[in-house]
Amino acid sequence: MTYEAVNSISTERSYDTADEVERVACAVRALVAKTAPDDTQLWLPLLIHLRDTAAVMEYLTARWLPEQYCVSLGLQREEFFRLAIRAALLHDIGKATPNFQRKITLEQPELRQRLEAAGLEIRFQKESSSM
Repeated sequence: MTYEAVNSISTERSYDTADEVERVACAVRALVAKTAPDDTQLWLPLLIHLRDTAAVMEYLTARWLPEQYCVSLGLQREEFFRLAIRAALLHDIGKATPNFQRKITLEQPELRQRLEAAGLEIRFQKESSSM
């Protein structure tokens, strides 16, 4: 499965088989958000990172955000709440790209193997000299 296939996933798309759904889910779970430079066993999946960030945003908007902030933006509190959580869920979606995954797994072959085992192609492409 290529990254383009994973990135083109839409909630409107129907999947032919449960196997196809499981392959996509496995690929998404394999994506890496963060690693520890001094410990190859320590890493954070992208899915968990995005969910953690959304949970922090949910807490902050529910307990800390003054009402007048929403009013100044012309939004109802619930509308702002939904937008803020969606923004948090998507804030690092660029980490799902091949370039980021290549870079972050460069020194961590175990993570690279995990991505490849999930069916994601991680190849270094030669830079074009015509740029």
